[in-house]
Amino acid sequence: MAKEEPVEISMTTFINYVISSGTAKITKVRDAKKQYGQKYDPRADFWKGLRDRIEGMHKNGEPKSVLDSFLDTLSDAKKKELYDNNVQGYKRWLGRKKVLWIGPKRGTWAQGGLRIRVNPEIGVNVNGNDHIIKLWFKAEQLSKNRIDLILYLLDKKTKLNPATVVGVLDVQRAYLIKATRRIPNIEALLRAEALSFLEIWKDLR
Repeated sequence: MAKEEPVEISMTTFINYVISSGTAKITKVRDAKKQYGQKYDPRADFWKGLRDRIEGMHKNGEPKSVLDSFLDTLSDAKKKELYDNNVQGYKRWLGRKKVLWIGPKRGTWAQGGLRIRVNPEIGVNVNGNDHIIKLWFKAEQLSKNRIDLILYLLDKKTKLNPATVVGVLDVQRAYLIKATRRIPNIEALLRAEALSFLEIWKDLR
């Protein structure tokens, strides 16, 4: 019997599944399966332009004012408005901090035949301390469940050293959310959710 190829999905896709309940979980797996194997289309990635510009700013050691110049290049009114909300929040978070690009570490969390890409966007040294950061651009606030899962996976798979700060930056609110406590048995929960995801995946036609 041929060995089954592992299923690889993003951290966001997996967390969306974990925090869903009941039959909504089936829908999340079905959506993931539809997208699986499709070629990445940057046109469908609404936040790509902003992510890339923030990354480029830090890589090149540019001042935060370049983000305002970037906004001036946008012609899409909706994108310009939503990007602007995040640009102003990101600039507030930066403030007078001394920020140096170190590059994010990315990793994979695996269970059975499921591979979860743990993909923070930002790796920076802030005032002498290494930070690995996942960016949250949306207007709605992060739920506690989502935060707990993101922080756990970041902590487990992306820390550069024990002193590395991992966090989720709520960009519009200029607020970096960091882990303050360990949640017992969260690894067991994720293992169980991964196995249930795979069972639904295999059963879908």
